Parts: sequence; structure tokens; C-alpha cells
Amino acid sequence: MSKALPASCAAGVVLTGGIPVPSAEILSSGVGPSSGVLILDEDEAFYIPDTTPDLDTTLAQIITALTQVSQALAQTVLALNVLDNKPLGALPPVPAVTANSTAITAAAAAVTAATAQLTVLKAILK
Repeated sequence: MSKALPASCAAGVVLTGGIPVPSAEILSSGVGPSSGVLILDEDEAFYIPDTTPDLDTTLAQIITALTQVSQALAQTVLALNVLDNKPLGALPPVPAVTANSTAITAAAAAVTAATAQLTVLKAILK
């Protein structure tokens, strides 16, 4: 009969209840300290780390980066529109980049939508 016990792993040593389990096979390619579950099945032991915190951290970093990209794109559109409305010496303003700002605005909207989807995914994984 199998048992599942809370465990931790650091430097390749699996501990459960503060007791090392040298025979435990670590089912992870990670090398950092982790917490997880030790599965004991007759004479076999398997350690499975909880990767949710890693994924949570990664998603938070991606969401932050995408938010910054979206904000930068919006500021770029504003700057381009200001440049389009500036006169060129004695000549009136010539809107040269406003048409291109539509593509930038669309990209910012796509980034914002992806950010929202990742935020929902992050909440679901908790």
C-alpha cells in the first residue's frame, strides 16, 4: 500500500519529518531546494516537488513584463501623434506616422489581452 508524506529536498537530500530518505528517487530536473510529496510504495520511494510556486513566480514576471510593454507601446503612440502635429518649419504639420500608430495600438491591445489571460491562469493555478 502506498503512502504520501509531506517532504522537502535540498542539495539532493529528501527529508520527511526531518528524517532523510536516501533511497528516494527525485522526480525533477530542478536543483534548487523545494517542498513536495514523498510517495512510499513497499521498498520504493519517490519525491515529487510542488512546482506551483515556480510557475506562479514565472507567470507574475511575464505579466509584469507584458504590462510594461503595453504601457510603453501606448506612450509610443502618444509621442508619435505629438510629432505628427508639430509643424515642420514654415510648413503645416504632415501626419506621417499616425497611420502606423494603428498597428502599434493593435499590438498593445493584443499584449493587454494576453496579460489578462495569464492573470486568469495564475489565479486558477492557486
